[in-house]
Order: sequence, then structure tokens, then C-alpha cells
Amino acid sequence: VLYILQGLGRGVYESTNKGIFADFFPGPLSPGAFGNCMMQSTAAFTICFLLSGDFAAELVWVVLVLSSCTAPALAIAQLLKSRQSKEGQ
Repeated sequence: VLYILQGLGRGVYESTNKGIFADFFPGPLSPGAFGNCMMQSTAAFTICFLLSGDFAAELVWVVLVLSSCTAPALAIAQLLKSRQSKEGQ
């Protein structure tokens, strides 16, 4: 059951995350954006792995706080993109 839930969660994360990157960085900006996306994911995994042995309880709170910042950060990014689009027209 744990593996099924992990797979479902990762599937939702991967599709949504890549879709958002594709929306925000269309055309010639895509390769760099997806490279940056992969680098961010790999760096986050590495940091969590290295800290998981010593700071397991604290790491849970760090992940919870950072994940709760995702929705507000997306809203801010969409607002900035819409302002940038209006200025360019």
C-alpha cells in the first residue's frame, strides 16, 4: 500500500510540476527550465537524505513548512507573469 501511495503521489507531483514549468517557460526557454527543475529536485532529495539521519524530527517540520509555501508561491508567480504579459502588450 505504501508503494502504491508513493507512486500515486509522485505521478501527481511529476505531471503537475512539469505542466507548470511548461506553462511558465514556453518555447526556447523550456530546456533550461526543465534542467533547473531537475536540479532543484535532485538538490532537495540530496539535502533531505543527508539530514534524515541526524534531524529526522526537525526535517518533517521543514518539509511541511516548505510544502505549505508552494500554493502561495505559485499564486505570486502567476500574478507576476500576468503583470509581465500585460506590460509586454
